[in-house]
Amino acid sequence: MRNILIKILPTIIILLSFQTGCKPAAKSTVKITIKYPGASSEGIESSICIPLEHLMRTMEEVESFTGVSSSEICEIYIRGQSTIDADVLKKKVSQQILSLTSLLPAESEISQAVDFSGKTPPSMSDIPKVEKLYVEIDQAKAARLEISLHAISNAVKKGVDSGKPLSEVEVLSENGKSFPLSEIAKFTKGHEPKYRVRHWSATENP
Repeated sequence: MRNILIKILPTIIILLSFQTGCKPAAKSTVKITIKYPGASSEGIESSICIPLEHLMRTMEEVESFTGVSSSEICEIYIRGQSTIDADVLKKKVSQQILSLTSLLPAESEISQAVDFSGKTPPSMSDIPKVEKLYVEIDQAKAARLEISLHAISNAVKKGVDSGKPLSEVEVLSENGKSFPLSEIAKFTKGHEPKYRVRHWSATENP
């Protein structure tokens, strides 16, 4: 009977190791939100997201950075190296960002870092796209017809709001004459991401 126990025991240990084995702990991740009233997604990216990305690249505790820029708001996600605790990462990241506040827009507001561990930051594939209208103006012709940019802008907005084809919209010159908007402008439609996403990883882009 003793021999049987010796043979079975290792088998039981092996089975238990598979059943009770734990998944590796999720790496510490923190999220910080920065608000910048009135700024476009492009302005948010250039004035806030990119400077913060460059700052995070200098921290040895940081493994990756994801920045999501949209109108008036920037969300950044910082994933730490496997050896760092979430609370420690929050403290270090917050200290670094505070050191950069003098270089950020004066109107920007930085929230406290929150624990985002175990969650996945957004990626480009998650971002919906929106339709965008591009208006190319023949400025020389507009000047000859005495049509201001303000008048053109108002005419475009009026056409978009009414749902009327822009080729049929009229624009008023400064002397009160009416011209087809299509006479001085070309229109093209395109799509672009609703948000702008930047990602950097120490393992992918050292």
